[in-house]
Amino acid sequence: MQLTSETIPRYTVLTRYVQTGLTLLSWCLAISAVALTDSRFYWSTDAYGIAVGIFSFIWLAYVMFVTARYPKYANGMAMVVGEVLMNIFWFTSFIASAGQRGPERCGYSGWNNSWYSNWSSSCKVAKCYIAFAAITWLFFIFSTTFVIMSAMPYFKKGADAVVNAPVLVGGTLAQSAPEDDEAADRDVEGLQPEETVHVSDDAEKDIVADAQTTEVSQVETHTAPVVGTDPNQDLGTVKMPDETYQPYTSTLDTHTK
Repeated sequence: MQLTSETIPRYTVLTRYVQTGLTLLSWCLAISAVALTDSRFYWSTDAYGIAVGIFSFIWLAYVMFVTARYPKYANGMAMVVGEVLMNIFWFTSFIASAGQRGPERCGYSGWNNSWYSNWSSSCKVAKCYIAFAAITWLFFIFSTTFVIMSAMPYFKKGADAVVNAPVLVGGTLAQSAPEDDEAADRDVEGLQPEETVHVSDDAEKDIVADAQTTEVSQVETHTAPVVGTDPNQDLGTVKMPDETYQPYTSTLDTHTK
């Protein structure tokens, strides 16, 4: 997989689709882990997973729909900062859930079998959430890498360039402007014909002199008098033979009379 300025936006959009599906699944698992227990007793890590899922839905809507429908509200710096924050959110959710719910044993039994049964189900669902949270975090690592790679040329120009950079659907920054002056010169050279004829200064002067001589000879040819004619004769006047003007009479008028 080659990462270029043309392929990175496509890979980012595909990654967003996968993130949406994984976020929805992880969010449902976190809700189930809380709902299966008594509302007074649930782990804060499960509630944090629900909050991270909500933040992810808001973020994915921003990078997919706002950039497509309202591009003026898309900010390049916001894309970079928001992507890093989402990466941190999923990483901390995965680590917290793994540390809190990972060591638990889900086969408890006791005097209150219904309560332990619900707790056992919540424990199993939470362990599933740990796995899917890790996978979701992995895909956010991919998208964060893509966004930062697309923003690196603008970071070389300064923070203002990143803020004002055009944003594509998915959150990557468009590479419409050359990175530096040398890149701009290379682009201009690329527009030139494949074969260029270099003419020296002396040859160029000879070409200009020949062109001027040709123009002078053409003017002399048009202004020279015709042999055998009077030079004082007005060539612009054409004399027509004397003819008597007779009005046109239609044959139809003659027969009707």
